Amino acid sequence: MAGLFDLHLMTILNKGWDALAADKDAFFALYEGVSTEVKQQWYDYLVPDGTNHRVRFQPAYVPEQTKLPAVIVLYADEPEDVSPLDYFGGTYAGTGETKIERKNSILLQQIALVHIMAEHPEILRALHLAMLAVCLNTRSTLYNLGYIDLEYLGGGDVEVERMITEDEAGVYTRIQRWRSRSHLEMSNSYTPSGKAFVHATDVTVDTFAGGIDLK
Repeated sequence: MAGLFDLHLMTILNKGWDALAADKDAFFALYEGVSTEVKQQWYDYLVPDGTNHRVRFQPAYVPEQTKLPAVIVLYADEPEDVSPLDYFGGTYAGTGETKIERKNSILLQQIALVHIMAEHPEILRALHLAMLAVCLNTRSTLYNLGYIDLEYLGGGDVEVERMITEDEAGVYTRIQRWRSRSHLEMSNSYTPSGKAFVHATDVTVDTFAGGIDLK
């Protein structure tokens, strides 16, 4: 699942929030030490009229205007965790005999940033805790997709992003960092044959034109 962690994480956050928003008692249970009146205010704002469509979920860099409150998931980093010697991996593919099907193999870490944005700091607080709970409660969904683990790396400071006009209060943001690991195996059956050869744009070799045409 390399390269898809942000999309999978966004999906479980969205679906998990749908389930949490539909269960008022579960929502209230997240906030111990908070009065019922305040919990009700948070719930009424985030789930108006009993619907859960106010909070927007989207991947980063989408060409649409973000409406608040919003949860935006960004794919941040993909460091190598473990690589076998010469990336040699494989699976047992024999019946009564020792036979290994060789595959290119690597274990990757994947890090995603969950940007939580709201117009009020207390709504940001409520949504931050809700997203944390949803991730922890739905991590089995990621395991079923083949991810090995899910680790919370912490939440950043509450920050204020000022709007263009000075009379606007601004947007309050907080970023959660999540990390997972994924075992990636790729068959080498589609390895291209022949030599790697670079040639000029006005030369054709074996029906392939070379170079880069920027026109």
